[in-house]
Order: sequence, then structure tokens, then C-alpha cells
Amino acid sequence: MSEETEKKESKWERRELGALWRKQGANQKYLSGFIKIGDELEEVRVDMIVFANKHKHKNSKAPDFVIYESEAPKRRSTNNEESEPINQEDDGTSELMED
Repeated sequence: MSEETEKKESKWERRELGALWRKQGANQKYLSGFIKIGDELEEVRVDMIVFANKHKHKNSKAPDFVIYESEAPKRRSTNNEESEPINQEDDGTSELMED
């Protein structure tokens, strides 16, 4: 690799804030990931989920997506029942998150 390519890669690495992955929920697609807040001395990772804004059709100036901080993972009960998945109606904007 050339020195110039190495500089570009390290510049992008320094600018990286986090990452998101496409997920398929029970009723809609969403993004799940994290963002790093702070600096290299004190960096905090915040897990998040991103949904298409189901109220977008009411206001053209409303955001396309809404970001929520992820809740801590729920523990399974002793009888191995899982917690309820996040349930949001599909408003038709989920295709924005497709490939």
C-alpha cells in the first residue's frame, strides 16, 4: 500500500463515529448499531436503534428516521420466555433502508 492510501484510511478511521446494521423486525425493517461519543481519552459507546418515522406523512418537515437509545438487554425468565420484540407499524418508508 502506498503512503497516500494509508493516510486516507487512517483519516477515515479517525472520523468514524459508529456503525449501523439493517435488521428485520416482526413488522418492519430497522437499523441497529452504535455510536462512539467522546474523545480517545474518554470514549463512550451508545447502542441505538433507528426506525422510519411513522408520522412523516403528517408533516413533510418531520425527520425521515427516529433514533432511540437501545435498552439494556432483557434477561430471560427462569422458564426461558423471551421479552416482547419492539413493535412498530410499517409506514411505507422502510423501503428507504433497502439495498
